[in-house]
Amino acid sequence: DIWYDGQIDALNWINYDFNWYKYFRILPRPEIETSNKYGEDYLVTHLYSATSVEHKMESWYILRLLKDLKSLGKKIYVISTPEINNFYDTFPEEDNIELFNGTIKEVCNLISNCTGFIGVDSAFRLISQSFDKPTLTLSKNCQGHGQIPEFQQIRWLCWPEWTFGLHHSTT
Repeated sequence: DIWYDGQIDALNWINYDFNWYKYFRILPRPEIETSNKYGEDYLVTHLYSATSVEHKMESWYILRLLKDLKSLGKKIYVISTPEINNFYDTFPEEDNIELFNGTIKEVCNLISNCTGFIGVDSAFRLISQSFDKPTLTLSKNCQGHGQIPEFQQIRWLCWPEWTFGLHHSTT
């Protein structure tokens, strides 16, 4: 038997004797039962991180982004938690924009049936990518569309073509 250290930050895996890059963009799907109880044509967003100061966007940008997404005419679910719901209190109530507070399984199910996902650099974008959903990531580690340092591409932002800076134009 051979033991491989797959811990992502150590980067030991890039020197192993197998073609790791062949599997680099393949993510296993969460093992959950999926059912579509949210509608046919909706977007999912995760725009405010409760745990990471590095990936927080200001309310003015989030409000503008949601306004522009609303113009697409789709239902928009905003992943949140009870602890950060008050962040969205100042936003105007909209019929097609809904805060979604759910368990991880419920969020995975929501994402599994969406039309597309837009979010900060969080694990939810990886869940979206595992379900082969169009996924746009907004990251502080991106200076412009696809402009990500290589060490960030190897570790976290494996899809530079779908990555934009935190305050990228919403139009």
